[in-house]
Amino acid sequence: MTEYFEVHGRDGAARLGELRLADPVTTPATVDDHVEDAGSLWAQERELPAGAEDRLTVLPHRAFPPGTREPVRESFRVDHPDIDAPSAAVVSSEEARDVGADAYLLSDANGFVGHASAFKDAIVRTREAIPADTALYLSGVATPRNVATLVYAGVDLVDAKKAKVRGAEGFYLTSEGSASSRTCGSFPAPVRPASSRSRSSARVTAPSTT
Repeated sequence: MTEYFEVHGRDGAARLGELRLADPVTTPATVDDHVEDAGSLWAQERELPAGAEDRLTVLPHRAFPPGTREPVRESFRVDHPDIDAPSAAVVSSEEARDVGADAYLLSDANGFVGHASAFKDAIVRTREAIPADTALYLSGVATPRNVATLVYAGVDLVDAKKAKVRGAEGFYLTSEGSASSRTCGSFPAPVRPASSRSRSSARVTAPSTT
């Protein structure tokens, strides 16, 4: 294991693990509330983050979109600093490598999620290139419909960014796909304890679109 991530069990490619923050997080998990991004180096230089024990710090990075040619990736490659705190390095599946981080975030995930063969190749290639006891993080791609497949393939960390973006665009995501808020009559209410459910309705009315 790394200092801040440990694998406790496996089932095929899927893993049960622990992100060892001040308040440990059992993985697979959504980690929106546990991640701090130190920022992109495309816009400006960034100070070396100090990091903290209670969150996973995404190190300063230059993320490459899917299909970026190797000479470009090589020219703008980032040296990932070593910090005394839980850290994640942003890498491309085309050139993932061990940089001493606790987690690896794939910058080109949007290019292969949803494409079975490319997805398999990218995950296998990345897993072979990074230490087995580090977490694999796919950001901005998880949905209620595909998250089980991501976990089955060995992804440890995801976030709700795509769901939030689609929500802002007026779409509600479920395990069956997506539906426009203009056509939904109602949305499921948040899950409540049994004592609360007995006193309130299980559904809420969708906001007016007029």
